[in-house]
Amino acid sequence: MFTTAGKRGKQVQVAKDNAQVQEAAFNDLMRNLRYNLQLDFAQLSTLIEQGKVYQLEINSATNLVNGIKNRLMPVILP
Repeated sequence: MFTTAGKRGKQVQVAKDNAQVQEAAFNDLMRNLRYNLQLDFAQLSTLIEQGKVYQLEINSATNLVNGIKNRLMPVILP
């Protein structure tokens, strides 16, 4: 079966259009993935910094509790 030149040209154009649509969809997906990756890294950075602050608070509270224990132990146990 032979395809006439007009039909063949339309098939080629449809194939090119489909390729352009797929390329645009791929580029959109990549753009969204890059954006989400940047958001995830920013959130991770924030959580790491929060963890550092919480660790400092825990250390300060531990030092306070130990200081109170050391100060009260001689009073409780003569």
